[in-house]
Amino acid sequence: MRNERTADLDEDSDLDDLRERWRARRAAAASRRNILIGVAVAAVFLVACGAVVIAVAWGKVGQGAGPLASVVGPSASREGETWTHRELFEHLKAKGVVVELEPVYEGGPLGVPAANLKMTDGKTVLVLKEPSTAAAKDGAALDQKRTWNWGRFFFKSKDPVAIVMIQNAMR
Repeated sequence: MRNERTADLDEDSDLDDLRERWRARRAAAASRRNILIGVAVAAVFLVACGAVVIAVAWGKVGQGAGPLASVVGPSASREGETWTHRELFEHLKAKGVVVELEPVYEGGPLGVPAANLKMTDGKTVLVLKEPSTAAAKDGAALDQKRTWNWGRFFFKSKDPVAIVMIQNAMR
């Protein structure tokens, strides 16, 4: 007793046609699967490359390099701890805030390195490099309108506008 479907098949031609169609469908399905896997691998690769680029750019922020350096200013916790008065001056000069750095006194009036920054509007700001961030914060807490700290740097001016200009340049 043969099944009606198989009874109608001519074993030589119809069965071979079915096998060929089945192989073609499997090949097409495998091809689509391979394309999807390739697209997924490429997407993961591009995301990983983008993450590396962002990480490198982020690491160089404040060092004047990388695409994010113009978006985010230098970090008080990194550059504020390690910069010299000269590096601070160069950053502020690039921002168009200061025009001159008067000599750095290593002993300074208070026993710490000190310098005067001459602003573009003629005002002068005293900058001390304290031994620690905590010491700079303590100094800035005394007069919050005319003083400010950034990392180990303590800024003091008679004019509060000068302090605001420096704060904006450091952000």
